[in-house]
Amino acid sequence: AYRTGYFVAGELLASALMSAPAIRDDDPERDPCYLYYPMLYCYRHYLEIELKHQIRLWSQAGDPPRKPGRKKTHILKDLWTQFEGACADVEGRNSADKDSLQAVAQMVEEFHNYDPTSQSFRYSVDSSGRKHQVPTPERDVEHLVKLMRGIRNYFDANRDVVWFIQEARGDEAAFG
Repeated sequence: AYRTGYFVAGELLASALMSAPAIRDDDPERDPCYLYYPMLYCYRHYLEIELKHQIRLWSQAGDPPRKPGRKKTHILKDLWTQFEGACADVEGRNSADKDSLQAVAQMVEEFHNYDPTSQSFRYSVDSSGRKHQVPTPERDVEHLVKLMRGIRNYFDANRDVVWFIQEARGDEAAFG
């Protein structure tokens, strides 16, 4: 539910941004760009939660299933590395679609570069008072939405693969 909630919240904020009227100079509080960073935070948090879920799923898909060796972190780059490791440990993992894997890896890396510790999209400055380096609101929101939907489809397909691996083994309970 959390994964879906953050993803849908990102979608709703993106929709509001794309349908917002032009910025009015006389009312800066109604500037739709104020929704930009909360949208990015929701999408980033979706990625973090989804990667943690995928690590757990793929760890259970191994034969024998194992506990995920995941270190607790909010760092997307570290979670991606753990995800790749968990997938690689599963015999029969279809790695034919390297283009999709690479595309998702690039998006995870881009989110990581802007917000490595899940702070930059939530706060304008760090604890030392330095301004975070974040993307400007002029970026193409519609394109970002398409990319995020593609990422979600990729992870949904991964869940299906894990289910089929476990079903073939007669291990439905591990997926649940």
